[in-house]
Amino acid sequence: MKNKWIVFSILIVAEILVLSGIVLVVWQEANQTSLGSFGTRMSNADLFSAESEEEWQFEVGEISEISLESSGGDVVVETSRTDQILITAHKTAWHSTKAKAQAELEDLSITVSQTGNKIVIKYRREPVVFVFGTQKLDTVDFIISVPEGMDISAQTDNGDINSAGKIGDGAFSTDFGNIDLAGVEGDLEAKSNSGDIVVSGIRGEDYRIDLSSDFGEIELSNSTGTSVVAHSNSGSILLDDVKVSEQITLSSDFGKLEFTGGSADILDLRTNSGKIILLNLQVESNITAHTDFGDILLDKVTADLYDLDTNSGKIETNVVGGDIKAHSDFGDLDIRSTQPATIDLFTNSGSVEYTGALGVGPHSLVTDFGDISMYLPHDTALTFDLETEFGNLKTEFPITLQGDVKPDHWSGTLNDGGAALSASTNSGDISFEISNR
Repeated sequence: MKNKWIVFSILIVAEILVLSGIVLVVWQEANQTSLGSFGTRMSNADLFSAESEEEWQFEVGEISEISLESSGGDVVVETSRTDQILITAHKTAWHSTKAKAQAELEDLSITVSQTGNKIVIKYRREPVVFVFGTQKLDTVDFIISVPEGMDISAQTDNGDINSAGKIGDGAFSTDFGNIDLAGVEGDLEAKSNSGDIVVSGIRGEDYRIDLSSDFGEIELSNSTGTSVVAHSNSGSILLDDVKVSEQITLSSDFGKLEFTGGSADILDLRTNSGKIILLNLQVESNITAHTDFGDILLDKVTADLYDLDTNSGKIETNVVGGDIKAHSDFGDLDIRSTQPATIDLFTNSGSVEYTGALGVGPHSLVTDFGDISMYLPHDTALTFDLETEFGNLKTEFPITLQGDVKPDHWSGTLNDGGAALSASTNSGDISFEISNR
């Protein structure tokens, strides 16, 4: 039995030696050539680089659009008051020796062609399979200088995209990199699979802005247009000083939504996990805000209709009139309005407070577990129905009770009656208080 284990061990060692020999042969061959349509590199490290630069120049003439497709590298777009287009490509290749890096540099192929009013730039490299060691990707960085107003589309598999200047319509995308844009004067579409997007200074009444990132934050500031759509799978979305004539739609799977200083006709915000913060806004029609896990805060906001909903979080508002619907499964509601409002307030677990004048109604305030407090002007006129199962009913107003009066259920009028109001809690107090806030 002992001899069998010795023989078995010898066979294992022999097999390992054979496999090591095969790997060595493959490494030697693959380090000199490529297999199939994929470049295969098994060297220890890419320590050496080679660089070169190419340029193309065009007279503008009828050219109105430039399109770039790149396998990797940064992209910079510049504008100036000129009648020329200048395209500069900075190529960088890496390999295990200087000679191999120089040979690979010469294989980096760039094509620049003109078809009608469009210039098309392409840099495509064969995919590279890295087996082991430290390798660096070959890249081509582009600088595109164009007259103001030129339409630009640029896509890179791996690299940052930057544009600062008055281009026309813009469409930009990168798989791995950040996008930073300023001064666009046209429709804009920007997408990053993994990176942040920062946009500012878009000016125009008819421009549509569409921004998306799978893993990154989105920031839009100091811009005007027709509409904004912004989505991030995992990242916050921040808007500051953005004014559009139609709708703003913001959505994130995991991230905060914040909009400060701006205007829109319709505002729609949805996040699966994150706060929603709205400050100093004027919305002509309605605001819809939903988060599964997070607070909702509105301060100095105007709209006709507020539809606010969180599965788990507090809702706090300081708004200017309108119809206010605020629902939370687990969280307090603190609703304030500087103008008369019609209110529909509900929480499964939390306190409910309303401060301000009431509109035409009907009004509803409901919580399963918590107090309900209403801070109202002294001249408020209501026809009310209040009910609590475990708590007290209280009022600072003179009221008239009607029907069968019970300590835990009041029906009646305040100031001779007016808009209908119902309030109920399973466990908590309900109170009418004269507002001094």
